Amino acid sequence: KIEGEPPGAHHIRIKNSEIANGLSPTKASGRIGILGGANSEFINLDIHNNYYGIYTHGPVLLQGSKIHDNAGYGLHFFDEGGGVNNNTIVGNLIYNNNLGPLIRPQDIGVGAIISSGTNNTFYNNITYGNRGGLQIDYSVSNTQVYNNTFYNNNVGGDGYCMYIGSGANSTTVRNNICWQHPTPILNQGSETVQSNNLETQDPLF
Repeated sequence: KIEGEPPGAHHIRIKNSEIANGLSPTKASGRIGILGGANSEFINLDIHNNYYGIYTHGPVLLQGSKIHDNAGYGLHFFDEGGGVNNNTIVGNLIYNNNLGPLIRPQDIGVGAIISSGTNNTFYNNITYGNRGGLQIDYSVSNTQVYNNTFYNNNVGGDGYCMYIGSGANSTTVRNNICWQHPTPILNQGSETVQSNNLETQDPLF
C-alpha cells in the first residue's frame, strides 16, 4: 500500500515484479492500493490472485503489465473526492478479473474502471475474459480510449466491451476492436466521440 497526500509518498517506481496472492477469504482487501503516491510508475508487473488488482487515484503510469485472476476489479481508478486525473494505462494484458469470490455485492464490476477525474488515457491494452471490459463513469471527463483490443468480456457478467455511463463527459473512443460481446460499446455519456471502432465485424485474429 502506497499512500500519503503531498508532501507524502510520490515518484515511486516498481518494475519487473510479481504482486500476488493477497486474496483474503473473509475481507475485501488485498491489492496494490495507491492512495497518494503521485507520479509513480508501475512497469512490467504480474498482478494476480488479489481482491482487486490495482486501486488508485494516481496520477500513475501503468505499463506493460499483466493484471489477471483478481476476484474484483482488475483496475479500479476511483476516489470519492475526485481528483483521479492524468493516469496513463498503456500496453497491458487485463484478463480473467471480477470472477469472484466477492465479499461485498458492490464489488461486482469489470476488468477496468476509470472514474472520478479527467484526462485519463487507456490505449494499446488487450482486455479479455473479464466480467465486462472497460467502464467509464461517475464524474469523469476527457477520457481517451484508443487502439485497444477487447475480446469476450462476457464471463458471468454484463457482456459489454465498453460501457460509457451517464456520469462520463467528453470521452473519445477511437480505433478499438470489440469482438464477441453481446453489447459492444454502450454509450450513455454526453459529448462522446466515437470513430473507427470495429464492433461487430470479425477481426480475423
